[in-house]
Amino acid sequence: MVEINTATGLYVTRSALAAAIRELENRHARLQISAAGCGTPDESLLARLGASHLDLDSPRAGAHWVAGPLADSIAAGLREATVSRFCALCDGLDRVGVPAHSAREYEEALACGHSLLFAHGDIDELVRTLDVLSESARIVRLHTGCCWAA
Repeated sequence: MVEINTATGLYVTRSALAAAIRELENRHARLQISAAGCGTPDESLLARLGASHLDLDSPRAGAHWVAGPLADSIAAGLREATVSRFCALCDGLDRVGVPAHSAREYEEALACGHSLLFAHGDIDELVRTLDVLSESARIVRLHTGCCWAA
């Protein structure tokens, strides 16, 4: 089992999301960073995350995208046919330790046009990231101690 910890920040603008990702990369190189937003993803943001991305649709969030390790987790669930594209975001968040009630709130935030940042790492590193997230995010949460089969 692997312990998964996730810090989440909700951003009203994509520019604030991009600035937070840059700041986290500069200060906390060991973190894995994922992001989600509505509409079409920004190519520069995807390049910064350096990862795959998925375009999804759900009854709550509408059309949205997910990039980074979270996208890889969702893609694995889709390949394993354990999840449909309509609940893929919630399933992917569950896989990285985000409780179901928070995942539903994040879906609703996407539906309102907000963007989300997810930082994955060890608890000590994530506690240090909270200052970066708190400077610019509307809401900041830390989800800790989920065990994942390795």
